Amino acid sequence: MGTVTSNDGNRCVISLTVAENALRSQTVHWEEFVRNSLDLPKNQHLVNVEGIYFRNEIIYLVQEYLNCETLFVRLQRCISSPNSTTLMMMATPEVIRHVLGILEGLQILHSFGTACDMNQFAPEALYENKYTKASDVWSTAVVIWEILSGHAPFGSDEQAITDKAPSNIWPDQYKTLRNDLLFDCWQLDCSLRPSVQALWSSFVEISHSLVNEIHCATSRDVTEGYIPMSRYMDNVDNA
Repeated sequence: MGTVTSNDGNRCVISLTVAENALRSQTVHWEEFVRNSLDLPKNQHLVNVEGIYFRNEIIYLVQEYLNCETLFVRLQRCISSPNSTTLMMMATPEVIRHVLGILEGLQILHSFGTACDMNQFAPEALYENKYTKASDVWSTAVVIWEILSGHAPFGSDEQAITDKAPSNIWPDQYKTLRNDLLFDCWQLDCSLRPSVQALWSSFVEISHSLVNEIHCATSRDVTEGYIPMSRYMDNVDNA
């Protein structure tokens, strides 16, 4: 960890690489990953890449260091009182912002042909070492479910192949965000899973529907209490 100087001032960064045995066995295609990372456009939903350097013929990737809480810490944030402790649930707008941000960032990675494993693996990634767009969709859906429910849909990576996904069960506190397409992300048949684009579009549609509902409700509240000025003046005169 260190700092780099740019036109925007000093930024805290971290350098990353992989173990030498992984490089020798080509378990991880590190050079290809670095090249793809350098080609990625800047986006608020992706960590910025500041550059690379070499040490002992090993490539190090320099990325922006974000000093922020993890998803687990955010989901476990509590409100304490003398008699009890309760989890602090995220507001619906915060949830939809996180969900759309995750999906937008993953869309960029997919458009540049960069696959990534997140949190828990799809069965084909765990048992066959296959990382595809379909396996990314599975893992991304796991993260989204954790945001919604506060826990993973499966107890462990191995249980994902035997345990039934939480089909048709949606967290009560976020019923307005219900999206059945999310359940299809855990289909064992990869071809039946939706694309990231389809999942993102479905949540965007839900977000727009919520905004419209709030707007309509606000408009009704305003018009119900509205009295035309002329009628108001007549009432005043009659009084």
